[in-house]
Order: sequence, then structure tokens, then C-alpha cells
Amino acid sequence: EEYERLVRAAAAAIRSADPDAQVVDSGISSVAYGMGVVDRLLRTGQDAAALAAYQGYFARRIGTRGRQIPPVSDPAQLRQVLAEPANARNLAFLAATERLLDAGTVHVRQVHFYEHVDGVAPLLEYLRSETPAGMPIEAWEVGQFWRDAAGTGSTGAGDDPARTAELVRVVSSLLAGGIREVIWLPLAYNPNNQAGAEVRYGLLDPDGTQRQAGRAFTDLAAAAREATMTPVSEGPLAGLAFDRAGQSVLVVWSRSGGPVTVPAAPDLRAGPPGVPPSGVGEPVVVGTDPVLLQADRPSAEVLATVR
Repeated sequence: EEYERLVRAAAAAIRSADPDAQVVDSGISSVAYGMGVVDRLLRTGQDAAALAAYQGYFARRIGTRGRQIPPVSDPAQLRQVLAEPANARNLAFLAATERLLDAGTVHVRQVHFYEHVDGVAPLLEYLRSETPAGMPIEAWEVGQFWRDAAGTGSTGAGDDPARTAELVRVVSSLLAGGIREVIWLPLAYNPNNQAGAEVRYGLLDPDGTQRQAGRAFTDLAAAAREATMTPVSEGPLAGLAFDRAGQSVLVVWSRSGGPVTVPAAPDLRAGPPGVPPSGVGEPVVVGTDPVLLQADRPSAEVLATVR
């Protein structure tokens, strides 16, 4: 209640100083958003979907916060989880934020997301349902929480290609779902943190060396600059297409998980994001990991050849 009063007063002061200013909500944690996703599904009678969303969204969190995010097997247990004091407070804070959005007190919704890629779809569904039509949504904190990731390098960062593939799918899916800005955190892993391991995955090594994930994020930023973005939402591929001046960059993966072939073409270049594209003139087989396709023609023409 105090927070709502503060925001109303602050927003009024900001508008009096600059009527064109954009007021953004203060943001709420990734975990809180997950609880909001589950709560909405339960309240609308979608018990099975709520259970699936909990398992997917919190795939790497279950068991990391005691009774706040425990294993569950039925909707009754889910309701008990939502009643835990920390979760109930998160839901109350989320409701307060949404009252401010609905009243037009703030102009932009701020989202935080650090979860498994399987949590993106239920999050986007929640945001579409609980955000005023036309209100911009920006993801100011996006990352990977992964406490038990296996360390394969000096930093204990886990498998860089696999982490990169998930980063690309998460960022591309958020943009395809209408999120207009995505900021990845952290930039670099701090080896002297209290956890003693890399719980949240960075784009740089501690010495500043750019990881494959960092190069992939740079690839996405370069593709998006001054481009038109279109979700790849039909056919055997999923992902996002960027078009600019008759050329295109596509970030795609197989919708079903099975192999999908993009026929060879003289202008087609392909490779994993963050890796220089391979040679021209060979068909490209796309699986569950995202592939970056570059072509000297519109993305619609590239997708029309896919089988």
C-alpha cells in the first residue's frame, strides 16, 4: 500500500516536470512472475496447465528455496505453495503493480526472467492477459539461474554452446512475443561471489574475454538494429526473423525437435549464433538448437523454401 502511494506521488511529480516522460514500474523478481503465472492459471480453472507451468518455469529452482519452491505433484500442493508467506507477498506486490498499470500511473511494464526456456511461453501468455493493451513491455533483467550447472571450464560456467543455445532461444522468444527491449544480466561472472560458483550465466569471462554467449547476444543486437522483426510462427520452424534493406537474418529452431532442412542457395549462410557462419551452397539441417541464417533476400522467401 505504501509502495502504491509512493508511485502515484512520484509519477505525478515526474509528469509535472516533463509531460512526455515515460514512467516504468519498479520491476519484480523472476520468481514472483512465475508465481503469478501459476496463480492466474489456478484461478481460471486450468489446473493441469498450472502444474505444467510450475514444473517448466521453475525447472532449475525446485528445491532451492525450501518451502517457497518445493516439488509438487498436484494442484492442491500448488495452492499450498502459493500460500507460503514469501509467495503470498510476491503475489500481493504483483497485484499492486498491475493496479498501477491498469490505472495508467505507469507507462511501461518491466519484466525480470531468469528461468528455464520452457518458462517463456507461460510467461508471455500471462503478460498478454494481465497487461493493458498496447502497453510496452521491457525485460530489464534476463538471465539463467542454474545452481547445479556442471563446470567444464576454468570458471565452472558449464557447457558454453548449450548455455548459448538457451540464451538465444530465450531472447528470441521474448522479442517474438512482443517484448521490445531485452537486457541480459550479468554481463560477467564474478568468481568471488558469495555462492562461490556461477549461478547466473554471464556473457563474459572474469577477465573480460567474450564467451560464445556474448558473441551470440552481439549477433542478435546487430541483426535487430534498424530491422523489422517478425516472429517465425508457422511451419516447421520457430524463432524470429530480422529484415533490413532486402536482406534477412533468421534465428530459428525446429518446432517439433525433429530435423528440418533449409535448402541450399547461393546467398545462404548459416551457423550457430556466436560462431562465424559456415560456407555457402549446402543445405542446412535445423534441430532443437537455434541456427542463425543470413540471406540476401527477404526472410519470407527463405522460409517459403523450408521443408
